[in-house]
Amino acid sequence: MSFFFFLFFLSVFYVFYNSFHFLNVLLVFELMVVSIFIGLFYGLTIGTNSFSLYFCIIFLTLAVCESVLGLSILVGVSRFSGMYQTKPFSFLGF
Repeated sequence: MSFFFFLFFLSVFYVFYNSFHFLNVLLVFELMVVSIFIGLFYGLTIGTNSFSLYFCIIFLTLAVCESVLGLSILVGVSRFSGMYQTKPFSFLGF
């Protein structure tokens, strides 16, 4: 179980200290989602409740929607400004 926490906190560390390209940030967010999913799957399937598998499928569906939104933002920003780096992004003027 500690491996999943290690993956999650490693990805959080990467986002805060080394997030220069937007695509790298999206990939790290997907690593965070996968580590949370593996932890949930491991934790919820210990019991024999069938609802836990449905919850895992719903979580994966929301993760796919999150990744599609991130990629669409990446495509929109790169078409609009011609760059995909995170340093020039300002969320106040975005």
